[in-house]
Amino acid sequence: MPFSRRRLLSLMATTGVAGLLARPLAAKADAEVQAYTGTKATHAKISSFEDFAPDVHLTGKLLLSGAHGHKLPNSETMHGGNSTALTVLDLATGETIYIWLPVADGHIPIHLTDGRTMCCGQYQVNTVILDKEFNIIKTLTSPDGLMYTGHPLTDIERGVVYVPLKSREDAGDQSLGFIEVFDLKTLEKVDQFPSGGAAPHELRFLPGNKQMAVCHYGEVQGSYGKEIQTKNTYLAVIDLETRKVSKQIDNGLSGMLTHMDIGTDGNVYAVLSQFMGYLPDGDIESNIHAADSRLKVAMGITRDWPLSRAMVDDWRYDFPMPILKINTQTEEIKTIYTKPGFHLRCQSVATHQKSQKVFVTAHYSNVLMVQDIATGQTTAYDGKTFGVHDMRGVCEIPGTPYIALAGVTENIVLIDTNDMKMKKFFGVPVYQATHVVYLPDMTT
Repeated sequence: MPFSRRRLLSLMATTGVAGLLARPLAAKADAEVQAYTGTKATHAKISSFEDFAPDVHLTGKLLLSGAHGHKLPNSETMHGGNSTALTVLDLATGETIYIWLPVADGHIPIHLTDGRTMCCGQYQVNTVILDKEFNIIKTLTSPDGLMYTGHPLTDIERGVVYVPLKSREDAGDQSLGFIEVFDLKTLEKVDQFPSGGAAPHELRFLPGNKQMAVCHYGEVQGSYGKEIQTKNTYLAVIDLETRKVSKQIDNGLSGMLTHMDIGTDGNVYAVLSQFMGYLPDGDIESNIHAADSRLKVAMGITRDWPLSRAMVDDWRYDFPMPILKINTQTEEIKTIYTKPGFHLRCQSVATHQKSQKVFVTAHYSNVLMVQDIATGQTTAYDGKTFGVHDMRGVCEIPGTPYIALAGVTENIVLIDTNDMKMKKFFGVPVYQATHVVYLPDMTT
C-alpha cells in the first residue's frame, strides 16, 4: 500500500483545526488595468486597493513569477512564445509593473545581492538574472542533459548561489539530482555536486548556515486512474564546506516532497504532494467517481469536501497529505494534520521569525494553515477571508509583523501575524504565479 494508512487515520482521529474558517471578505474590484506597452515592461495601475492600516508604511518589493507571460498586453506582438510575467509590487508606493521574461513556466524569483534577481522556470534549461532595474544582464543555460528545477539559494557568506538541477526525462539517470554553484560577483559557474535525491526543488539553510537542507520531488511515475508512485524523495542534508551529502531522510510516505522552510525551533517544516490524473478520454463525473474510490482504497478516506475549480481545471485529483515536522539532527518526523479537506496540494511554506509561526498554503483547498511553534497549535483560515480565492504563495516581510499572501491569478494581501487581520489588499493580476518573495529596499 503506497500510504502509511494507519498513521494517517490515527492523525485524523486525534487532531483537529484550532481555528474557525471566517466569512469571506467582500473586496472591491473592478477598474480595468491600464497597460502601457514597451520593449521591457508593462506598467499597470492597481485595479483595486483596500488599506486597513494607513499608518503602516513599508519598504521593499514583492516579486512573483507568473507562468503566463503570453497573457501580458501586447506580449504576442512584442515577443510571443512560452514565457514568464514577472510581477513587481512596490510596497512603498503601490506601483505595480510587469516584466516579460524569456523563461518558460516561471516559478520563483530569488534575490541575489545588490538588488539583482535570479528568475527560474520549473523544469527549464534557461534561467535569467536581472539587475535592480529588472533588465536582463545574463542568461544561464543548464548543463547538457540537465534542467533547472526550482528554488535557488543565495549564500552571501560564501559568495555563491546554489541552483537545483535534475536530469531531463529523455537523458540521464533520473535518480540523480545536482546542485550547480555560481559565483555571486562574476555569475560564473564554479562547481556542481550531487543533491542527495531525485529532482531537488527547494533549498534552505539549517541553523548556523553550515548545512543546507534540500527537498526532492523524487522520481515520479504516474498512471491514469491511480496515485503517483515516487522514489528518492529524500530530505537531504548537505555540508556546505565539503559539499557532501551527510544525511538522506526518508519520510516513509508516498508523495513528492515539494516545499519547506526552517522553523524558529530549527526543525524543517515540509509539505508533500500526492495525486492521480484523470483518464483523458473520460468525462469529469466518472473521473471524480473513480478518484473518490481510489482515495477510499489508498487512504481509507471518504471525500466530504467539494472539489475546487482549480482541481478540476488542472485535470488532477489531489489526496490530503500532512505537513511534516522534521528534526534533521535526530531524523525524527512528526506529522501535522488538521482536516483532510484542508490539505489539498499544500504548496508554499514560510516561517515568520517575529511571531514564531509557520505558514502553509493549500492551493486546492484555498486554506492558509498556521502552525504556532511555541504552542504546537494549528489554525486554518479560508483564503476568501482575505480576498484571495486561489492562494498559492506566502512569504515573510522580514522585521515586520506581516506576511504576504498571493493568489495564482490575482490579488496580493498583507496580513498581520498578531491578529491575522488583513492590513492591505492589492487587487492586481499575477499571471499564474506560484510563489511570492520579498525583495529588500536597495536605495537606503
